Order: sequence, then structure tokens, then C-alpha cells
Amino acid sequence: MSDETLKRPSSPSSDNPQTLKLQMTNSNNTTMPSAVSNGAAAANIIGGNPVARPRLSKPLVYSGSLDSFKSADITPVIGREYEGLQVVDLLKADDQVIRDLAVTISQRGVVFLRDQHVTPNQMKDFCLRLTELAGCPESSGLHIHPLTEEGSELGDQISVISSEKQKKGGGLTHQLSDVSRFASAGWHTDISFEQVPSDYAMLKIHTLPPTGGDT
Repeated sequence: MSDETLKRPSSPSSDNPQTLKLQMTNSNNTTMPSAVSNGAAAANIIGGNPVARPRLSKPLVYSGSLDSFKSADITPVIGREYEGLQVVDLLKADDQVIRDLAVTISQRGVVFLRDQHVTPNQMKDFCLRLTELAGCPESSGLHIHPLTEEGSELGDQISVISSEKQKKGGGLTHQLSDVSRFASAGWHTDISFEQVPSDYAMLKIHTLPPTGGDT
């Protein structure tokens, strides 16, 4: 059993080194652009750039399809947890249910799903469907994080965050080891430099420590 976290990747976060998580983000697979002119930036904003143009012409509107599930807001302003909502069932759900989940993630910033029985491939399938139904550009696909280790048995689209690897000088955060004494070293935004930034990050807790593990 495991817990799932679906979130907007733009919010600041810090990964506790005592956890092992799978992270995947969804965005365009084009190469990292150099400095963008004001004209090009304006084209991106209004949808003039074909690569960055969303599939939807207007924002999604919540239809109420998730109202049958028991839910609780984690704080007044961010986070919602759904009880009994399984990712494997969402893979077979109507498109409107997925769209409503996308709206909820956008409104609450992050959604938590406990006691999940889901494989890495099912996670990738679900995240791809979620971002497509939320209106990502046609050019978008599952993102390959720049710090993902090559040759991972889980594939290039999944990043493993492991305290054991970090102790041995590997893992996603070993590059920050020299400056770990600074609180600012853990602050970041995910893939904001991409021409089409990622829509969502999906994290699965694989091994949970007795304390800590927040992100």
C-alpha cells in the first residue's frame, strides 16, 4: 500500500532525505530554450506559439463528479484529501471525472490519495491522461527530469528520491550537499525553465520513515 500526492509543481517544496518517492512531471519534451524575447514571450501567453498553445479554448469548470467521495481540506487554503479514490479506478473513469480532479488540483494546489495499489506504469498512464484532459499542448508528453539517473529500471520519466542513494553520494539532491546548511538550498520550482512548463507532479511514497517525510 502507498499514498499518492498530485500537485501543481510551481509551489515551493522540500524533500525529506528519509523518504523514497517516485516523482513524475508532465511537460513538453523540446530542448531547453535560451533567452526568450519579449515578442516571443507575448506569443506564448496569448497562444501564438504552436508548441505552447493549449488544447482548450476556455477554462475547465467543475461538474461535481467527485462529490460522492468523502473529502477533507488539509488547510484552509491548500490541499485536499479524498477517501476511497483509487488511481486504478480513475484510469477507467469517465473523462469528466478526470477533468474535475484537474480542476480540484488547480484550486487546492495538491490532492492526497491514501492506500493506493498502483504500479509505476499505471502512474505514468494516469498522469498523461490527466494532463491531456486538462488541456496541455499537443506537443506535450511525460517529462524527463534533468536529474533523473540514466538507465533506471523505472524508466526515464520517473525520478527516485532515496535517502540511501544520497548517503552514497547519489540521488536527486546530492548536488546540494555542499550547501545543505543553507535553508534556501531546498527551495525550488519544478521545470519552470521549459518552453512549456510541467502541469503536474505525481509522487508515490514507497518507504515511509517513522517521522518526517513531508514535501
